[in-house]
Amino acid sequence: ENNDEMLIGLVGASMPFGCHLTALNIYQATALSEVKLVSISMSELSAFPIFAQVILNQYNRRLQQTELLLANFGRRNVEERLWNLLCLLKEEIGEPVAEGTRLSVRLTHQDLANACSTSRVTVTRLLNKFRQDNRLICDRHHHLIVVNSQL
Repeated sequence: ENNDEMLIGLVGASMPFGCHLTALNIYQATALSEVKLVSISMSELSAFPIFAQVILNQYNRRLQQTELLLANFGRRNVEERLWNLLCLLKEEIGEPVAEGTRLSVRLTHQDLANACSTSRVTVTRLLNKFRQDNRLICDRHHHLIVVNSQL
């Protein structure tokens, strides 16, 4: 309604998304990396039950992810919301590196703020705090790394 972006899910490789997964009238996907999309009709799914099972498993994964995001939105403490979001991102889009788990896409402070229903300034302050606490570091390409010892 007010044109603010809101994170309602993360889609990785082989994961379905689209208007059939939401009751929202306004639905937009933003690619944070290179993607290849394939459109699959319900009749095609019916013709290939093994493929339909794979898609059903991915639907289940999306449902669990949505539950985690909703539970996180319910947290009153913004620091906890942001940290839990970073941990979810670690699980969903993380790549193991020597220091911990690197988030494979670069997210702006505004992206994180939108996902946590807070301000960019608050996210910047909290990210700096996480860095000071040695819970988070940045690589030379400015990707966030969630440090192993803090999980």
